[in-house]
Amino acid sequence: MVILQNTLFSAIVASFILETYRLSDDSGRQVAGVPSSMVVRINNVLFLSFFLSMMSAVGCALIQQWCYEYLKFAYPRGAPHECGRVRTYLFQGLNVFQIRRFMYGIHVLLHISFFLFFGAISGFFYDVNHHFGTVAFSALVASIILYMLLSISPLIFSNSPYNTPMTPPLRAGAIIVRIIIRFPLWCFRRIRGQPFELIGLEFYNGIHFKKTQFFLTEA
Repeated sequence: MVILQNTLFSAIVASFILETYRLSDDSGRQVAGVPSSMVVRINNVLFLSFFLSMMSAVGCALIQQWCYEYLKFAYPRGAPHECGRVRTYLFQGLNVFQIRRFMYGIHVLLHISFFLFFGAISGFFYDVNHHFGTVAFSALVASIILYMLLSISPLIFSNSPYNTPMTPPLRAGAIIVRIIIRFPLWCFRRIRGQPFELIGLEFYNGIHFKKTQFFLTEA
């Protein structure tokens, strides 16, 4: 389903690239063979959006293949204790090689591609008609604000069901900023021999957030 969505979105972006390229070619004929800088700029952004959406589609296809192979080999025929060892071994491989982060990264590519596409289209509309372009930019800004609110919602309310692929890096960035801000206080209490712990740091392994342990503690 996700691959189909990526393919459809890539087809839409490709059609816009072809259309704006035709406009660039028409403009070039009118201006002594020099294409409009506006159309060239929009084509660059659209091509970047198309490239990211295609990379996301390829990544989703790879993930689907890996999941199929995992299900194929994780349930072999044999004694229950032997099957359990195989599943544990393969599951540890998923964790060691961070396949979950790869999946999040693939979705981030698609979301970035989406915003780049509508940013390019809004810029094109603004150059053609300022009033219509202003409306398009306003809708784009509103969607970005909503997206960011959904991304930071789990950082404010721990049991919030809303999140995006940007939530994990934002959470890691938040803990890094918290450490930097509170580091002087930690040094001051360290000198005076007073205990000081950074709340929430126990739920991190590097920048990996232990969400299950966090929910157990919160509940």
